[in-house]
Amino acid sequence: MFTALASLLLAATAQASFLYVSSYDGYVTTLDLKGTSSGRGAARVPLLRSVSSTHGCGGSPSWLTLDKAGSTLFCADEGLTTRDGSIWSFETTRDGLRRLDQVMTLRGPDASHPHETVLDPTGNFMVVPDLGADKIYVFAVSNSADLKLKALPPVHVKPGSGPRHVSFAAFRDKTFMYVVTQLANTIISYEVTYPGTSVQFKQLSTISTHGVGGHVPKQVAAAEIAVSPDSKNLIVSSRRENAFSIPNFDPKNNTKIISDPLINFSIDAETGSLTRIQEVPCGGRVPRHFSFNKAGTLVAVGQQNDWRVVLINRDPHTGKLGSFAGYADVAGPVTSVVFNEKLGS
Repeated sequence: MFTALASLLLAATAQASFLYVSSYDGYVTTLDLKGTSSGRGAARVPLLRSVSSTHGCGGSPSWLTLDKAGSTLFCADEGLTTRDGSIWSFETTRDGLRRLDQVMTLRGPDASHPHETVLDPTGNFMVVPDLGADKIYVFAVSNSADLKLKALPPVHVKPGSGPRHVSFAAFRDKTFMYVVTQLANTIISYEVTYPGTSVQFKQLSTISTHGVGGHVPKQVAAAEIAVSPDSKNLIVSSRRENAFSIPNFDPKNNTKIISDPLINFSIDAETGSLTRIQEVPCGGRVPRHFSFNKAGTLVAVGQQNDWRVVLINRDPHTGKLGSFAGYADVAGPVTSVVFNEKLGS
């Protein structure tokens, strides 16, 4: 399973043109970021134009990634409505997606499962956080065409933490890995070194998802973690906090929107330490997933409970998140959102 997934991780994004959104209603929606319509009044947030929706990724699409060329989108069906999960491929076009093939079927026991697979900055190693096992599995990826994997010693985290997702920050002389835990609501920092042909992880610190000394309400669950393309910032999303109340995106609706937060940290390039610089509304409830565009000027956030995608501006000079840049309501609880910056170029 991990060998097959390794080849799907060699993805790159190159100014955003399209956005792909998966949801638990079985849909994958294509949004045109250049075809927005402005709302009434200067303060209104633009509505993103929906190009198409496809129901071709099983009943519960949960993960999306593009190949390096941006011509093929891979979609993982979590298998919530069937016994087995599966991975599907789609051709990307300016008119939406065209299903190509079912890449593989994933079978396994009804137990804890790895939560994602991520390549390190060198592309030579894969890390796989397992939320239920409190481990981060580590694999060496061969340079051969079959991308064969070799298991290395796993990274253990504190029992009961629930490591969910990871992200890397690479600098000229140092590399750091950050792990967000869903159950403990913490961020664990590691320094990554490469002795010989191997990799080692040295734990540096553990802080709250709200920063050093930050309070985390009991009912919340951390979701996504991502380092900005310039490695200046790390952002974490937190679910079920209901920390903000913001104006409705629909100009005809005066009802306020309850929003969970995105917590934004600056990264020290020498030590890897994190400093909280802001907390902002993500634009809805349960921000399960978010991603950056290549320039680091936009963050797309998928709101699982509100069936909505929101774009947030980011200033690459200060690293701070700003105003909402666009939104779209989609069919079903949002699970993943990715940019395609190749197709429209």
